[in-house]
Amino acid sequence: MINPPITGNDDLDSWLYNLSLEAADGFGGGGGTTITNIYNGTNEEAADPSTGVSVEYPHQYIHIKYADDNIGTGFSNVPTNKLYWGIHNNASLSESTNVADYTWFQTQSGFGSLTSLYYLILGGNQIKFAIATTQPDYKWLVDAGLAVDLHTIVPSATISFTELMDNAVTELKVASSAITATKINVAALDQALGDLRINTVSAAQLVTDSVTGDAIAASAVTAVAIAAGAVTTTKLEAGAVISEKIAAGAVTADKITVNSLSAVSANMGAITAGSLNAVSITGSSITGTTITGNTINGGSINGTTGTFAGDLTAAGGTFLGTLDIASAASGARMEIKNNVIKVYDDFGNLRVQIGDLTV
Repeated sequence: MINPPITGNDDLDSWLYNLSLEAADGFGGGGGTTITNIYNGTNEEAADPSTGVSVEYPHQYIHIKYADDNIGTGFSNVPTNKLYWGIHNNASLSESTNVADYTWFQTQSGFGSLTSLYYLILGGNQIKFAIATTQPDYKWLVDAGLAVDLHTIVPSATISFTELMDNAVTELKVASSAITATKINVAALDQALGDLRINTVSAAQLVTDSVTGDAIAASAVTAVAIAAGAVTTTKLEAGAVISEKIAAGAVTADKITVNSLSAVSANMGAITAGSLNAVSITGSSITGTTITGNTINGGSINGTTGTFAGDLTAAGGTFLGTLDIASAASGARMEIKNNVIKVYDDFGNLRVQIGDLTV
């Protein structure tokens, strides 16, 4: 806008000034709040587009340069310590190096080293400019020294990571169930299938108690979902599977297939007395011929009222060792040893002996 001359007549000066404002606003387009200037690539005078109004251009690209004055002295692609900035609208992506192609606008105090030129593309070949030390808001982009494509805008339903300010998305700003599997696009997910990439879930990604019962859908962990041999000792931290992590009655007979627990799948010494609660293994939970002599170490079966001493391995149809059936409270017991049966009363006195009486 070109300011009108001062005549000295207050009424006339006021009328001329208002008339000039209307002319800059497209002759009555809203009092300066919705100025739209059409810049056709010539050096015609235009209102300063950094005042926050939208400006519409006929061509696709905006070229931006900086200078020391309004004739392009010190023509530069960098704003540091420049007083003027210029724009040129063109159909070419390649920026013009001719200072005469640019319309130059003066800043109030220069760019210095901290001030930058920001722009906001609105669509319809409209753009806004702002000169500031910080980003006006998350959609504004700083001039990067390249031609600005007016046809590139941010779709209403898509915000890229470059448009989000640090810490802009907090827990309170995300609605419950807003982030679903289809909304996540991170390196951990295979872009074609949406599956988790190998080794993407590590201990560092799981906080204490992060895997809860309500986080796993009913029957979500199925046999087909677990690859053969997938659960190995290297995948489980020592002591990770403890009784507190397994709900009472969670591991039942129907959850374990026949022959799934074999010598191959259970390391030597993996199932110890300390890992089994009292009476956790009952007769109904063991099928016939499951426990054989060569699957039980000597002295490994203990009872609260007596002891199987020695081995229970059978050799030639004979038990090697002593079968001691006793009552801890009364002392009464029956011993079968070396083909001799002995029966004792409550006081430990031998009452019946069958077999070799000299033993």
